[in-house]
Parts: sequence; structure tokens; C-alpha cells
Amino acid sequence: MGRPSLAAWRALREVFSVGVSFLEFFAIGRGMEPARERLATLVRENRGEIERLGGMGVRLGVQPHAPTTVDRRVYEWVLSSHEFQGWPVSTHLAETMDEREFVARGTGPQREFLEGLGLWSDEILEEVGRGDSPVQHLAGALGRRRFVCAHLNDVSDADIEVLARMGTSVAYCPRASEYFGAERVFGPHRYRDMMAAGVNVCLGTDSVINLPAGTSRVSTWGEVVRLVERDGLTLREGLAMCTVNGARALGIDEGMFGFAPGGGGFGGLVAVGDEGGTELVYRWR
Repeated sequence: MGRPSLAAWRALREVFSVGVSFLEFFAIGRGMEPARERLATLVRENRGEIERLGGMGVRLGVQPHAPTTVDRRVYEWVLSSHEFQGWPVSTHLAETMDEREFVARGTGPQREFLEGLGLWSDEILEEVGRGDSPVQHLAGALGRRRFVCAHLNDVSDADIEVLARMGTSVAYCPRASEYFGAERVFGPHRYRDMMAAGVNVCLGTDSVINLPAGTSRVSTWGEVVRLVERDGLTLREGLAMCTVNGARALGIDEGMFGFAPGGGGFGGLVAVGDEGGTELVYRWR
């Protein structure tokens, strides 16, 4: 359950020049200590390769999966551990109503799931069941390192203020949220409210299983098109969300992904129509 591996990082290094590959893991209840030890052992046994290559090109990051599958004390361990200093950190957060119930009350389908796997321990109740929202639950961790948090379907005004104050980046996955019916449960996603509050919002794709019927390609551009069609998002906003905002979230030089009119060296061209129907040609520098 949630066994981390370097396979994806090694494969991505062969085909991409820059990015972050996150080591995702689960660690909660009876599985908390074994999972933590597996992760520490993986990093320790591959320290030479990681130190030689981990800071160049496609870097390694660490991803405690979510507050429903990773104890908050493990988040704190990751942030305190010398092994992960300087690593980008990501997590899934505020995604479902089950998550809200589990974090606030320590009950619901997520608890039943852990019980069914034999992972439940009453020690979990030392960290959940205090009435907090998922964002409030992780606020202390978010304040210690700049996270990239996926989804954020379930947020209040107070939650948005926390995200802005902590410098958290949000990876919003529009088609995944629609696939799982998040808007029916929580209302329209508040990505625009987040951006207005100063939160860096970029676009994610989640998985091929969440794509609309007849679509086979995972693409952030597909997410942009969906937001333009559904919400009237401008193309300028959409381009930023799938280029420079994503680079900012991952700690990558934004200048590598900026689109600017006119001169300068460039690696490609893109032509789009703005709101007035005027064609704009951007050079990718």
C-alpha cells in the first residue's frame, strides 16, 4: 500500500529535461512505522544516485499521499528529516467529502477502509477528529515548507486565507473534479477566488481514467480548453496556469516557460485568439 519507488523518476529522466518526480507513499495507523521505514530505506540505499542526479533535470520530490492515508506526524517527520531537506513536497488535499468527515470527526468511509485493511489504530484519533477542515488540519505543515497541493475542491474563505499566507501552490484538475462530481458536492471550484487572494494556481491532469469519453490524451491544454468553454477563462490566464504557474509551483525557472510577444530566442510558437478574436502569436522562450 503506497510503496514508493524510483522507477518513475528514472524513466522521466530519460525523456524530460526538467521537472519533479514525487515519491508518493501512505503511512497511517498500524502501517505508519513500516511505511516510514520503507521510505527511509529506499532513500538511504540509493543515496549515491540521488545525490549525484537528484538536483539536476528531473528532480526528486516527496509526496505524503493525503491526510486520509498519512498521519500528520509523518508529514512533520518528512519536513524535519535531513533526508528530504530541499526536496519539493506535494500532497492531495481537500478532495472529497469523505476526507472532510475523516479529518473532522475520525469517522466515515475512510475509517472503514482503513479498518478493512487492518491498518486502523485508535492512535490515529490523536491527530484527527478535532473539527478541523483538511486545510486547517495541515496548516502547520504547510507553514513549514511550500507545498504543491492537488485538488482543493473543499475550501472555505478561511482555508483560502491559509493557503495564501503559507505560499501554498494549488494544482487544480478540472476534468478530474467533474469526473468525481466535486462540483455537485461542494459547488464550483474556487480557483478564481484563490488566485484573487494571491494563491498560485496551476493545472493538473490527474489520470487518463478521468478523461471525457472519446478523449485519450492527458494534456494540461485540455484542462485549459475546458475552463475556457465552461467558465469563460481567458486564454492568457489559461496559458499562465499551464506554464509559468506550474513552474513556480515546482520551483523551476519560470523564464523557461514564459510566452512573450515579439523578439528574443524561442523554442516554439503558439498562435491563439484573444477575447476580441485577434490572433496573437507568442514566442516560447
